[in-house]
Amino acid sequence: MEKLIFNDKGMITHMCSKEGEEVPFSAPVESKNLPVEKWCKDVENEMIETMRNEIVKSNEDYFVTPRKDWVKVWWGQCVLNCSQIHWTNETSTAIQTNALTT
Repeated sequence: MEKLIFNDKGMITHMCSKEGEEVPFSAPVESKNLPVEKWCKDVENEMIETMRNEIVKSNEDYFVTPRKDWVKVWWGQCVLNCSQIHWTNETSTAIQTNALTT
């Protein structure tokens, strides 16, 4: 994460990557009138929760959207995680079914 986006009420609404992705938080984080240590911890928790939710949704979408379109729709972190999940699953299945080719 490179930066956060705050709205005019001091709520943190998005996290941004250095690559330019702006990921909206599932729930905005309050920062106004709070110690920085408190809202930074809240940002960390919301970042984890948001990415968990997005990875679940992108993983479900993986089965219904062609991959060439799927990688363009989802955040980079989702694509990396879900790609590894499916690669591992497909490799494990191939090994268990002896479907590897030489």
